[in-house]
Amino acid sequence: MRVSHMMQSDGDVLIKSEWGPLDQNWPCVSFSKKSAEEMLRGLMPGRDILIFVGTSGRQTEKPEHRSRLLQAVTVDPYQVFETRQLVPAERHHLLTDEKGRPRWPHSLKFLRSADFTGPELPKAREIIPSGYRRLGSERRVGVVKLDGAERDAVMRLEVEERQITRYFGVMTPGAGGEVMVPSKEAALDRMAQGIAQRVAGSSGAESQTVNPVREAAPNIRTILEDKWNGCCALCGGRIGPEYGNPMLRASADRIDSRVPRYDRDNTQIVHRACNWAKNACTQEEFDAWLQMVRLG
Repeated sequence: MRVSHMMQSDGDVLIKSEWGPLDQNWPCVSFSKKSAEEMLRGLMPGRDILIFVGTSGRQTEKPEHRSRLLQAVTVDPYQVFETRQLVPAERHHLLTDEKGRPRWPHSLKFLRSADFTGPELPKAREIIPSGYRRLGSERRVGVVKLDGAERDAVMRLEVEERQITRYFGVMTPGAGGEVMVPSKEAALDRMAQGIAQRVAGSSGAESQTVNPVREAAPNIRTILEDKWNGCCALCGGRIGPEYGNPMLRASADRIDSRVPRYDRDNTQIVHRACNWAKNACTQEEFDAWLQMVRLG
């Protein structure tokens, strides 16, 4: 797989220095500078890509990582987390410097991550000499956008996708210290429980406003998990596990609102706001409304 397979042909390629490849023990892009946050939050999943470059100093412990292109990642730009929410407790000591001052307090989650392939990792000075020099000189920003030939050169490089097992997780206080709450699983549970409540609340009367009749397949939780692909089935936009914005949260929708049953053929996962907007309309009516909204 090439970097270009993770992004659109007209997408942006940004670079950011790191001490080493990030993994499940640090499954997020962390930053301390407001300028870096603003640039990273402008990255759109599936369109743009962020490239990690190993530093040249001793902070990058492994010599084979120094000044090399390490990873290509897409990020979730819609919600900024406190870094301590996303990394294990044993890594929290890294969030303060030797004088006790906070560093990298804010983070964005990974959506996809891919490692550059070897046997030797690509040398930043050879692939992106201009961008690499700017990355070193523009420390106040921390992120540099590549253009022209250097952008194209990075897009052609081979990468191998890495599975980030904690990518959906959020660290929260628990009974025995901090625990990992899998937000994707929480979202699926919430949707399945919501369907069960709607079914249980059905009055048996054919009403469109008060407890209309609802039915659900017994394996609806499994169906929802199978349907989850990270995109809204109505508008095509990204759905994160549990966004802070309630309008962007995942919502179970009946494809044909005239059919009361939630099952594999009649259930899709959409943004909550899209579900509200569609209501009892057909897909064609929703698409016409969505086109009007996008055109302004």
